[in-house]
Amino acid sequence: MGDVVKEAELAHVGETDSKRASIIAILMALIAFLAPAAVAGYDFGYDSFLSITSILWVIYMDGYNVRLEFINPFYLMGMIPFLMFRVAFVHQITRYYRGKTTRGRTAAGAVISEAPFFVMYALWIITVGIYGAFGYNFPLPIMMIVGLLLLWRFPVSEVTVPWKGANEQRAWWEENTEDKTEPATDNQPL
Repeated sequence: MGDVVKEAELAHVGETDSKRASIIAILMALIAFLAPAAVAGYDFGYDSFLSITSILWVIYMDGYNVRLEFINPFYLMGMIPFLMFRVAFVHQITRYYRGKTTRGRTAAGAVISEAPFFVMYALWIITVGIYGAFGYNFPLPIMMIVGLLLLWRFPVSEVTVPWKGANEQRAWWEENTEDKTEPATDNQPL
């Protein structure tokens, strides 16, 4: 009777973990595609300009108006490297909350998911002096921050084996030598 109750409790816990993993996956996917990824501003002396950019949209603000533009689907082809890293992190954090990977690997995935933006904007900072205008351009690592906060605030128990059914073999130096030696008998030569 006790085993049935334990199995029911484990099934309920697994069901709750699956729901939590699904909710976090949806949240992170929305952040990956809809959250701002960068802010850029320029001041040409006679005019200033500010843009907030996401993977799918851009908000332009200047001295005259504010407009929201969705990115042309053909331009999204150039965003594929950014999309791949972000989608990979959504997949990684989902795997973490399903108990299939470690917290450290998921945290590394969070940092790597924003790396293309940091590299792109570092190159922009290096080359901005050529144009003679004052400007700033920096990434907004919202997805990385939210992902790391989720990992820190809602941790799951760490897995010791990365997949089911994997047997952990002991290293050869940890094996018991008595198991491999033959027992001593009286008729052995000295």
